[in-house]
Amino acid sequence: VLGEPTENKLSKGHKGNFRFDIEAWGKKSHSGYPELGFSAIEFLVRKLNILLDSELPSSDLLGPTTVNIGTIKGGDSANIIPSYAKAEMYIRVAGNSSEIKNYVEDLFNTEHSKITIVQFLDPQYLSFDVPGFELIACSYATDMPYLESISIKKYLYGPGSISVAHTQAEYVTVSELYDSVVGYKKIVEFNL
Repeated sequence: VLGEPTENKLSKGHKGNFRFDIEAWGKKSHSGYPELGFSAIEFLVRKLNILLDSELPSSDLLGPTTVNIGTIKGGDSANIIPSYAKAEMYIRVAGNSSEIKNYVEDLFNTEHSKITIVQFLDPQYLSFDVPGFELIACSYATDMPYLESISIKKYLYGPGSISVAHTQAEYVTVSELYDSVVGYKKIVEFNL
């Protein structure tokens, strides 16, 4: 049982992670003469727009695959055509992982850019056979893929809400904690 915040609901599955960096290279020049250079930032932004506008594989259970541009860095000054740019990306994979990975690699492995994969984990479909639980599908990812080689049932269940996770307002109520203990016991007793 992996104890992530599921609002004490039993998860049927969660999205995968595709975390990668994109670096783009251009040619520096004075911004008054852009034809003498090649903007790495402009190139990167145009490629990112293609990705954002792409219809990526989805799942009936997990919904759409979503793309997040976490950071964009580059350039030296507003009056200089930038020769370098970098974006840190995070795709929450809901559909065919290989198809998404191949598409992204084809889009960004070019003469002017390259992709570096930081993490690539498939969506997870979990055990949810314990009666008496409300079921949920999660749009986040967990460490569950690291347990794939172990032939056991895998449950995702816990108190708290992902909507406040990783924020200053993150919390779990005392009653949620007590209710989760009841739920954990049900899961264990069902599998004895």
